[in-house]
Order: sequence, then C-alpha cells, then structure tokens
Amino acid sequence: MTDIAQVETLPDKLTSALDTVDPTALDCLQSSVAVVADWYHGPGTFSRMGAHLRFRPRPTDDALWTIEAETEPHLSAAVDAVGIRFTDTIRGADEARSAARTSLLLCVADAYELPWLPYFRREHMDHSFLLTSGDDASALMIDVYRNDTVHGPAEPTARRTGWKDLEPIMHSPRTRTTAVVPGTLPELQPRMVLRDNAQHLNDPHVPVVLDRYIEAYRTHPDQVLALRRMTLETWLLARSRQLHALWLQRAVGFRAARPAADHAKRCSDVSARAFFALRRVQAGRKASDVHHLLHELLADEAALARDLDLR
Repeated sequence: MTDIAQVETLPDKLTSALDTVDPTALDCLQSSVAVVADWYHGPGTFSRMGAHLRFRPRPTDDALWTIEAETEPHLSAAVDAVGIRFTDTIRGADEARSAARTSLLLCVADAYELPWLPYFRREHMDHSFLLTSGDDASALMIDVYRNDTVHGPAEPTARRTGWKDLEPIMHSPRTRTTAVVPGTLPELQPRMVLRDNAQHLNDPHVPVVLDRYIEAYRTHPDQVLALRRMTLETWLLARSRQLHALWLQRAVGFRAARPAADHAKRCSDVSARAFFALRRVQAGRKASDVHHLLHELLADEAALARDLDLR
C-alpha cells in the first residue's frame, strides 16, 4: 500500500490503485507505470513487471558495469508487461493541459528539475510522474516513488500544481510526455516464465559475465566511485528481486514463492552492506569485502531459478 501525502481528494479509481501498489519494489520509472497498470487493470497488475528474472549487465564509460537498463527500453518493457499503451506525444504545458482533460499523462523528466524531489538541483536522472486534469488552471500531479536518498527521503505525493508552474518542466528538452491508455494484458503462464528464468540464469555465459562484472568493481582505481555505483547496483537488484517475489506470490502463492522472498531480503541486506562499505571508504578506512557477498548472491540465482522451476 502507498502511504501518500495528498492535498486533494483523489478519484476513487486512483485511490484504489495507490492502495495496491508497493513503491518499495519499484524504481523511479516503474512507479508511475505501476499506478497506471492497477488503475486500468486492477489490483496487483503492476507486479507483472517483475515476472522475468534477468542478469544482463552492460559496460559503461567509466570502466564499470551496470544492470540498470536504458530509459526507453526499460519503460517500453514495463508498459508492455502490464498491458498499457502510449498514444500521443505531448509537447509543452498547453498541449498537456488540453490532453489531460481526456487522458492520463505519463511524464519522464530530469529529477534535477523536479522541486518535489530531494534530487532537485542536486542530481540528474530520469524520473517519472503522472498528470491528470485538476481544473482549467491546475493539474493533479501523482508521484509514488519512495526512497531514502543521501539528500533526504523521496515520499509518494499527489498535489495540485498550476499549469503555469509546470511550464519550465514541460518545456525542458529532457521531458517526454505521452498519453497512456489501457491495452491488452499479455498472456503470462507462470510455469513457462519460471522455465525461461531458469534457462537464462543457468546459461554458461552468465558466470563469465558475473566474474567480469564483479572484478570491474573490485579492481577499479577509484573505490569511492566504484562503491557509490555498487550501492546503486545493489539497490536496483534488491527492488527487482522484490518485485519478482511479489509477482510470484500472486502467480503461485506465498508458500511456493518463499525462496524468492528470502532471496529478495538477502539482496536488501547486501545493498545495506554496500552502503556501509562506501561510508567506510569515504572516511578513509578499508571497505569490507562486499564484492564477495554480491558475487555469491548473484551466483546463487541460478540455483534459485532451478528450484522455482521445479516447484
């Protein structure tokens, strides 16, 4: 359930969607898609975004690797999973005000430009929120993202915002706004999904990539940078594995999904250890061996996927 700081009475259907979405299992792009999914297709639909377990890190320009997907394919995969579609592309506040009278709008903008976030004027990253019509002068802005950041907490919120106040955001070159409508939910057979997960994570190529991934972090010359990035990596891992556990609970029941839930908890624990390791290095002390913990955690996913496939 999303405990949301709201300043207006929300539409009943939106309130119901907010009651069923778990923001602690979602990243800052999935969070808005989740609300739309449960709004259009009913409680728990959002968890379908977590059905597929994958480990596909890619190298980055700073000699590290990341499991973070690029924005456009990540967003596209999310909406496809939950049966919603993007229609019209909206440009500027005037177009948004007109479109919001009849459509729900999903915006992806630079968190650096969003004053309700702790990242405002501090960090650049893509972030999503929803807009719907409030009245002629204002929009209802919904952002259910929740995270304890180094700059302070990001809390779910719904607020009326003047269209005039939104103009700098809506006209920013970093902002992309689209209308979203219900589509057809894709067929999702749990047994086939679990078999596919097991095949992917037990591919012989995965351990090779895992070794390269961990070694890049272990040997990087700037360990403050490496551990800062590892903190993000393990946070993303923890959220994705928690989302998978939520989907599995709905698909096969709590008992059969227990190993996935336990694994998600391990991911959260390793994420906390990565943060503490970063703090130690920033203080000039030697970091604990979080690299070994992360390697062990990810290596165990092959056996976890096999186990879930056999249940």
